[in-house]
Amino acid sequence: MGKLFPRAVDRSMTIMQHCNEGTIEDAKKVCDKMIDEGGIPSILVYNSLVHGFSQHGSIREAVELINEMIGNNCFPIASTFNAVIIGFCRQGKIESALKFMEDITARGRPSESLAGLFRNGREGYPS
Repeated sequence: MGKLFPRAVDRSMTIMQHCNEGTIEDAKKVCDKMIDEGGIPSILVYNSLVHGFSQHGSIREAVELINEMIGNNCFPIASTFNAVIIGFCRQGKIESALKFMEDITARGRPSESLAGLFRNGREGYPS
């Protein structure tokens, strides 16, 4: 069983709190500092950031975070991809959502991510 380090736990909680409060840029700064100091963000931290950026319309940043996750051997789950798909749909960018889905499917990522768009994927996706 892995050890939990108080500083990493504190930083993770701070990041998730910033995401919940909508101060996503502050959350990203804390995450970057954690990485600079040799820490590795958990999937919960990355998911909070991806969801936060997606909810606030910063889809490009959310996609960059997914790529960063993969680069750090922290593999996204269906809800990570769903956040980006929903973000595209909220902006009315259905073609971008479809392209993103094609990309993740080509990488062999979870097909559950596709279900939400086909079920609810229309412009003005409900909040």
